[in-house]
Amino acid sequence: MIVPDKLKSKLMFVLKNHYAFEDHEVSDRTMGRLVRELDVDSIAVLELFLVIEDAFELEEKLSSKINMGEAVDFTMKQFIDELVKQIYKIRRAQENPPQ
Repeated sequence: MIVPDKLKSKLMFVLKNHYAFEDHEVSDRTMGRLVRELDVDSIAVLELFLVIEDAFELEEKLSSKINMGEAVDFTMKQFIDELVKQIYKIRRAQENPPQ
């Protein structure tokens, strides 16, 4: 099982590679902005979830775990942390299914 710190590192790696971000584009300043300030439409959010689900081999939809009505008021750092938390929960459930 990948622990949350490693999950976060892998998530940032996946996002930087998929979206061709440079390190300076994912700066502390960007991470402090609210999700709603980033002009992200629902199609882009769906793509983001699909990219993450594929990269982490999630069998459950990440979109069902993230309340975007609340998440738009998260900073990007908080949003990333919430993604990591949900990825961790889904992976843990996949690796330890109920008996």
